[in-house]
Amino acid sequence: MSQGANGQTPRKEQGFAAILSVCLEISMTAKVARFPYWHLDCNAGSGFNPVAGCEGSPLVFLRQAIALRRRVWAYFCDENREACQELASRLQPLTPELAPGSLWRIFPGDNADFLGKMTRVIFENENRPKEAMGSCLVDPNGWYGFPFAALATFADLFKKIDLVLNINAWMFQRVRQCKASSNEIARKGFVDWPDLEDIPAALSRPNWFIRNPVSLGRGHHFVTLLGTSLAERKAHTAIGLYPLGSSVGLRIMRTLAHVEPDERYLPFPEPED
Repeated sequence: MSQGANGQTPRKEQGFAAILSVCLEISMTAKVARFPYWHLDCNAGSGFNPVAGCEGSPLVFLRQAIALRRRVWAYFCDENREACQELASRLQPLTPELAPGSLWRIFPGDNADFLGKMTRVIFENENRPKEAMGSCLVDPNGWYGFPFAALATFADLFKKIDLVLNINAWMFQRVRQCKASSNEIARKGFVDWPDLEDIPAALSRPNWFIRNPVSLGRGHHFVTLLGTSLAERKAHTAIGLYPLGSSVGLRIMRTLAHVEPDERYLPFPEPED
């Protein structure tokens, strides 16, 4: 999968950094900190986006792990072997800075095959594999790079691995229009495509959050979804992350466009005294 980019790519990576930092922090409680944090990154790319001029998600994740001194086992996948080689050259300088016992591996190939391999790796290396904690990031340029069926199987097995999904909202807007079209040919081409609402429903996570996309007018824009088994999350008002079931979250999902929230709205409920 070739790396896409627009003016919002740096914002996307900043959002990944904030979300993954929270996921890592939650995994550092005394009860689970002795176990490795598993991180999977589909469509990992080369580690740097020359069009946007910013680092990609693999480096973003490792920098968060380094900052928090969390032991991580990180696995990256991309179908482009040249990109995998470039990624390895960019990850290598960060390796000495990782917490002791950390490791990273790169798998060239298909995302669905990668998730199948990682299922076997987790079962082979964890005493209680279904309790494995971590994150799985999926950031395809389009729907065909999204391993929907494989991810559903993986998510059902590893319910404590958070799902971070960056999805082309513009594309789903067009699909909705085609499904509702009076043109039979237009409808027929998309009858098997899911609606965006189908994705969280199929991925075995009770709590979902959605990031408010910026207002870009016409053209491609993306939304980031976070699926987790844990209800508690730090507030990230600065990056526009809202509970999917909130009024703002539902409006974002319905319109697949930027929503202006009520100033009184709190994205995450304040803890009770």
